Amino acid sequence: MLARPALCTIIVAHEPPDAREAPGTMPIEAQLAMRPGGVTMRLYGHYHEFSHRPAKLFITGNAGAPLASATASTASSQ
Repeated sequence: MLARPALCTIIVAHEPPDAREAPGTMPIEAQLAMRPGGVTMRLYGHYHEFSHRPAKLFITGNAGAPLASATASTASSQ
């Protein structure tokens, strides 16, 4: 137990919740939604592309396989 509440919470996982193949992280998403204070930022890998989505979710995809083409969500990133 921490003596003080966390200033931020960063989630790091291999696959994003909407992974195109199993298992993804959907099993933990419900638990994260109920977490007091929410989540500050989420970092995911697995795909070899950069994508910035709403709610401070980033897919870094920066190692292993060749870089894939940019996604539509990249064009609308902030």
